[in-house]
Amino acid sequence: MKKFEQSFINEYMAWNLHDDDVKKRGVAEGIKIGIQQGKAVAYFDLIKSGLLSVKDAAIKLGMSEDEVRARL
Repeated sequence: MKKFEQSFINEYMAWNLHDDDVKKRGVAEGIKIGIQQGKAVAYFDLIKSGLLSVKDAAIKLGMSEDEVRARL
């Protein structure tokens, strides 16, 4: 195999591996965001039902009480 062909193959394989890694990290980050959003929805419902205080929800979500109130 010519040196150019081998170089091209090596670069393609490196790019392809990098692309797969980016996709995996993208999926993992999307799952993380989805879980956080799901928790927020659940906490907001509990606040509206009177079962959870704004203060406690803010602590659990890592937000300020004002941020929680703004999202209600």
